[in-house]
Amino acid sequence: MGQDVTLSFNEVGSRLRLAPPLLKAILTSGLLGYQQGNRIPIVAVEHFERYGVQWRPELGRRLLDVSILGTPINGSVQPPSTLTQVQVLPQSGDLISSDQDEGWLAYFFLRTNDFYFPDPGTIGLTQPIGLRLAGPREVSGAVKPTYLYPDPGGNLAAVMVMGQKGSGTAQEAFNVAYNVASPVLDELAFRYEHPLPIAHSMIVGVPSGVITLNLPKPQIVKNIASFSSKCEFDELIDATALFREGISTNNPFHQFLALWKSYENATAVRGDWRASRKRKRSDARSDIVLVEERFPNIYAFKGFEGLSFGEARERLRASHRNAVAHGTLEGGRPRTAATAENYVEVAGAVPILRYMAHATLTNVRACLAYDNDRHLRSSIATAVRR
Repeated sequence: MGQDVTLSFNEVGSRLRLAPPLLKAILTSGLLGYQQGNRIPIVAVEHFERYGVQWRPELGRRLLDVSILGTPINGSVQPPSTLTQVQVLPQSGDLISSDQDEGWLAYFFLRTNDFYFPDPGTIGLTQPIGLRLAGPREVSGAVKPTYLYPDPGGNLAAVMVMGQKGSGTAQEAFNVAYNVASPVLDELAFRYEHPLPIAHSMIVGVPSGVITLNLPKPQIVKNIASFSSKCEFDELIDATALFREGISTNNPFHQFLALWKSYENATAVRGDWRASRKRKRSDARSDIVLVEERFPNIYAFKGFEGLSFGEARERLRASHRNAVAHGTLEGGRPRTAATAENYVEVAGAVPILRYMAHATLTNVRACLAYDNDRHLRSSIATAVRR
């Protein structure tokens, strides 16, 4: 059919065999793209039939304003990587509160789809993956209706899960959907030996069409000024490399371990520095402190407010570190991406470790600069001596 052919809402519902609440959600959320008056282009319906969403480049991009994720929570500005729940209201139709939703559709994209508000901090995962899929396929044996969808190039691009809301929240819907989708992706990755990272995900309320997203706060845009060609302290090359590794992935388990190692390495370097000073100077215990190594009282550090980094390290070691780092545990299971509970808990610990690693690296660099007299006046002029 021609690209200018359109269908009425009723015709769309009949063709797709959709109950009115589901049709309402699909129309108002943008799963059929933009409406033309009270009609839908047939190409949009064809895309939904084949791909479960729209991959039409002519629709343009619907990207979130990064400043939304920087909005203070409880009066405090949150650090990067802090998870924030964002809800996008429908742009057309009769608005229905998400509190009235009867069910949900959950999408887990394996490559970013710019029409569905991808994570603005995601740098990669924009190209097709190498698993071919001829068309939509229902996943047999899943505890919820679950479908695999390709992109227009015939590559696996998304997993969609359908569910009833009951009395749960959008976050609980995400947890249920994740626990269905994750083992599907795990099995595919193992069977075909192919990486299958989740680029971004969304929950669409039925019938409200409200889109719910869980997104980490992205980096603040900054201008590059003067900087060294590499870490100026050989002792901290590894800690600095681990910090970059930790913040350059959207996998919270990888982030957690790399940032833990960055913090651990920087702490060890400072221990060597202290031992060296003890041999040479009487003020061996005087550290240069540019950032207090104690957690401020903000939302991202809930449960850790006021703790020293050492206290936080011991708490995380018992609750997270060992379970993330090891495949076996006495008396329990490791923390893996197999369940939403583990995923959310580890993702919530990432900003804590990120703060510890960056602050400690900053302070240890200042300590080494003090001894080497490198940029002493500019870098530690306001340092607190202890």
